[in-house]
Amino acid sequence: MKNIIKHVSILFISLGLAGCNADFGDVNTNPNAITSVKSENLFHNVVGYLGKPFTGEFEYIAPMMQYTATTNGNYNIPGNTYAIDGTAMGIYSSIWSSYSVDFMRYLNLIETQLKEESGNTSKLAEVKILRSLLLSQYADTFGPIPYDQIANALNGIIYPEYRSEKDVYLGTTEFKGVLEILDESIQTLKNSTDELFANDIFYNADREKWIKFASSILLRLSIRISDVETEMARTYINKAVSYGVIMDEGDIAKVNHRPTTTGEPSYLDNSVATSLLTLKRERGYCYAASFITMLKGFNENQIDPRLKAIAGVYDENGTYFDNYQDYEGMLNGCEMDDVESVVENMGFDQIYTPGIGRYGFASFKTETILNREAYYIVMGNAEVNFLLAEAAWKGLLIGDAEVYYQQGIIASMRLMKYWGETIPESEITNYMNTLPKLGQNKTMNLRDGLDEILTQKWLSMFENAMQPWCDWRRTHYPSIITDNPNMNKLGITNHKLPGRLPYPQDESIRNKDNYAKGVSMLSNKSDDYMNDLWWAKSYFK
Repeated sequence: MKNIIKHVSILFISLGLAGCNADFGDVNTNPNAITSVKSENLFHNVVGYLGKPFTGEFEYIAPMMQYTATTNGNYNIPGNTYAIDGTAMGIYSSIWSSYSVDFMRYLNLIETQLKEESGNTSKLAEVKILRSLLLSQYADTFGPIPYDQIANALNGIIYPEYRSEKDVYLGTTEFKGVLEILDESIQTLKNSTDELFANDIFYNADREKWIKFASSILLRLSIRISDVETEMARTYINKAVSYGVIMDEGDIAKVNHRPTTTGEPSYLDNSVATSLLTLKRERGYCYAASFITMLKGFNENQIDPRLKAIAGVYDENGTYFDNYQDYEGMLNGCEMDDVESVVENMGFDQIYTPGIGRYGFASFKTETILNREAYYIVMGNAEVNFLLAEAAWKGLLIGDAEVYYQQGIIASMRLMKYWGETIPESEITNYMNTLPKLGQNKTMNLRDGLDEILTQKWLSMFENAMQPWCDWRRTHYPSIITDNPNMNKLGITNHKLPGRLPYPQDESIRNKDNYAKGVSMLSNKSDDYMNDLWWAKSYFK
């Protein structure tokens, strides 16, 4: 096996920006030297690149979830149109490759190397935790995927078989699902004493924190299936809580970004800020109307203090206007011929300065969202508290949903300091003291307590739009997205939010038979947006 591995070239592509290569040390100068492709190097790169949104996050999922919109045309922003074109298919292909070629290939290589020596039980558990996280996201994006046979060409599997989303989560008699694998991996970490990977960017080999990270992922995935496999979800939710989940700020999984120099790992560079700045300049990228409206109106007594921390209005010369109470977002789906009329109705010339035009829409604050030294939170205590609030609200966990809900909001506001701006505790307290009790908020056409929980979760997860997309598909909350469909005239979904992304076009050629099997397992038997995943609330049927 070593003789095979040493001929594998290392061309790792980051999730953050297509073509951004990970740093594998000496392997870049001598790709045939097995000593240069150590499992430690590969592991650290996989962990580091979890701190970068995957290719297409801000071109597709962020506008789809009405975080962002454009004022300068939708070219290269397919999530603002729901259309299918060459740009969209290129993005989907990049996302597919990030999972199936890059991450899985290197996790398989790591696992193979670890199995060649004894005493690697805990390290193998860490690998399985990362694999379960990534494969669940892979299935949540596309539906049926080549799960257990993925990236196994070295073992003779050239045409991997597709597995259904249900099988990815729950497993079969042939293979284990991600929930069982996560559960077993957590128990392995709890019961083993051998070494973990040293100096990892999340936790520096802190065993208890890795257990909390894995347990929090288990909690996330259990909630995802809670409306289709309720009793199994209940079991795993309570297991996750008993193992210990991320409740404290000191336990969050995060990557601290900073400008890098030659020779440093490229995952340290903040591709979020770079990507958003480029999109802002080229496409007039800004915040969407739904996002800004909810930050201003969720609590009818007070504007959310996160608004002034993440948003700003800047004219063409960069002059900053701090009257955040007047901020507005752009409608999703507008083409160039729609923008002018929308701008005219906003009255920005009177609010800010004459002639500001489309620059009057709230955009990304320079000191926070465009901060090159901001952190990226892979799993945090805000998300965990919202997951617990949902579990308690549904009766799947003994606990106070109201307490978890409030702790989630507070945690989200405190986490703003990792983007570069600390919200004063007095402002957080004032906001929470005027917020209606869970289930009693009648503003913004909120439906019930679950809508309130998932709306606040959505507000807190701007940089990880994948999770709110999953939430919406399984609940149709936040209701503000349901109530304000994207009306772009080029879309092909009848203005419905996509239920999945299509497979790359070349998959139907290079893996034809298994691709066809994957399509046959989709709810509408067609490789397009209009399919409900296994765990999703019925929408397209």
